[in-house]
Amino acid sequence: MRKLKPKAFYVENKNIMSGNRKPTNIGKFNQVVGQLFDICLEYYPEPKTIQYYQYQLELGQTANPRLIVEKIMESLTPFIGHFMTRDENFFLHCDLNQVVHDSQGVNVLDSIRSVWEHLPDQTVKDKVWKLVQLSLMYGVMVTKDPQQLAIINSYRATPLEV
Repeated sequence: MRKLKPKAFYVENKNIMSGNRKPTNIGKFNQVVGQLFDICLEYYPEPKTIQYYQYQLELGQTANPRLIVEKIMESLTPFIGHFMTRDENFFLHCDLNQVVHDSQGVNVLDSIRSVWEHLPDQTVKDKVWKLVQLSLMYGVMVTKDPQQLAIINSYRATPLEV
């Protein structure tokens, strides 16, 4: 597998980021997800697993960036409330096979669980929570899914408008 360049890929379009135009919500989503991958690669004991997911994401974003955001948001919808409330116990102690109904989803959540257990302190965990919440907010601004928006807004003092 080729070596990926953290952070560099997650700038949506070079011409958008280098000009005067503001990055799109897809670009912002990609940047935040890139920051999450950087943290995972720094602390996860098996970086090849994270590099595999990063590579799969890169391929998908190259082919169809909007579809990737939609698929990620679709798979995260059942967990949005847990992410917004920073429910660490749910992810560390739930039976993944009862919550996720496909093997790839179980593998991804199991990797997230392993990364979480290797984070060094609460400061890094708080940063991860913030990045996950930001990615959800940018993601829902891309998908404009009313169910996802309602869940996210139920935890926000100032509702998002899409």
